[in-house]
Amino acid sequence: MRRQHVISGPTTRQPRFTVPAMCSKHGCHRVFLAIIPLTFSMLACHSGLLTPAHRVKVVVPPPPPPPPEAARPPLETGRSFLKPDQHEDAGYGLYSYLLLGSPPSDATRSRYLNTISAFLALPKIGSIESPSTSPAPASERPSQGLPRAQLNIAYIPVDNAFSSADEQSADAILTHYDYGRARLLLHSVPGDHPEGPYIVSVLSPIVVTQMVSGHYLYQDLSNRSITPELAYAWIMAFRQQAAKVDYWSPDSFQKFALDARTAIEVVADAYGFAKPAVASWIGGKP
Repeated sequence: MRRQHVISGPTTRQPRFTVPAMCSKHGCHRVFLAIIPLTFSMLACHSGLLTPAHRVKVVVPPPPPPPPEAARPPLETGRSFLKPDQHEDAGYGLYSYLLLGSPPSDATRSRYLNTISAFLALPKIGSIESPSTSPAPASERPSQGLPRAQLNIAYIPVDNAFSSADEQSADAILTHYDYGRARLLLHSVPGDHPEGPYIVSVLSPIVVTQMVSGHYLYQDLSNRSITPELAYAWIMAFRQQAAKVDYWSPDSFQKFALDARTAIEVVADAYGFAKPAVASWIGGKP
């Protein structure tokens, strides 16, 4: 049977407690001797024998700062084409559409062509997307790429006669542009859209039977004072701003929309346009 050691506090108030006797074998007595003062101090504080002046203040150092996050790769914008029997692929971080409200006229043809040419300067979406999901043929898929959530896919609606041989020609794309589908997509965006080009960016594919809800960015390049050169520079500025976003979410989209507006104002200013005029060309719900 184990012996019990009885430890008493001061005679005025005698909190009593017992602890099992510790064997001295293997140095166990050292543990016992270390526990006694700590236990007694705890009981003394609890019973009021120690005043606040006698109590020990324990300072806990703050936790170390978290390690810095690894730098994220910049987001990319890639182009793709939408035929009448095709739907948008799921999972992309942002969906952008190049929409023309009507066939080109003598006044709009150059602006249409330069805007399409700017889109053609974008890489094909399949060449920058992760090979596990890339829509490109196996021979054209990259060895490494970005996940869809980090990509802005830029769609151009085209008709069924459009072929892969037409993909690098702005004239061929304009010839095979699907104005019917573009009108349906524009019908989902508030406002009137008679000509274009228009660029609509949303966090999920546009549903043609519903009005666009949630966050979206609407860029109106239909003003006839917008030169073909400005239209091209506009698309390049939009692409650069899309690359600066850490990830696509409602919060990041709001900042992206504001930054895109500012960047396009800077570009337009270089072509002699005042900020108020540019503000009327960019709308939506940030």
